[in-house]
Amino acid sequence: MLFIRKFHRSAFLCFCLVFMQGCSLAQLPDTNAKVNYPELRQVLLDMYQTNQRLQQKVIKSAQQDYQACDKGYITELERELVALTDKQVAKIKSIFSQHALLTSADIGKDGLSALVQLISNNYDTDFKQQMLLVIKQLYQLKELSGQDFAVLYDLVQMEKGLPQYYGTVLHEENGHYVLMNIQDPENVDFRRSQLGLVSLSDSLQFFSSGPTAH
Repeated sequence: MLFIRKFHRSAFLCFCLVFMQGCSLAQLPDTNAKVNYPELRQVLLDMYQTNQRLQQKVIKSAQQDYQACDKGYITELERELVALTDKQVAKIKSIFSQHALLTSADIGKDGLSALVQLISNNYDTDFKQQMLLVIKQLYQLKELSGQDFAVLYDLVQMEKGLPQYYGTVLHEENGHYVLMNIQDPENVDFRRSQLGLVSLSDSLQFFSSGPTAH
């Protein structure tokens, strides 16, 4: 999986974080699953759906107004998205103040997937960095995939102004997907293999023809 990120030229706002090439478990609720915290699971699924609906509105708005996007204008919808993600981060922090770790037994695979995407799709870099430890632990417990950890790690690196490490983040530029800067690119496939990811060249084949609608 690769993570597509659309950047405004505004230093303040990076928006429209969209997973590509992946079927999100959060989009396929396991309604028959028995979990330890069914109400919390539903809260996370509802938060995720709310986040996705607003992101789609932002994406559609940007597609309809490329000029404003190029100038780095921040629209009312984007302000709304920032406010929403801030509120959701606060909620997730509150959840983790009560639960040191949440697994699929607690909130279901779909709830866990929703949680991971909510952690990734916000503007609080410090919070994401804190959550890296949680995501890594869940990966080690085989609750999450290596790509879940790799995507979040790369996002944190790039938001700190550093090269990505696993090559999971692309940038749309002039109608083409461009791989963002990678640290030590000669060894990126080895690092990816340690997390069970396919080679970077295999991942990039999907995007070789430029942006496509999903």
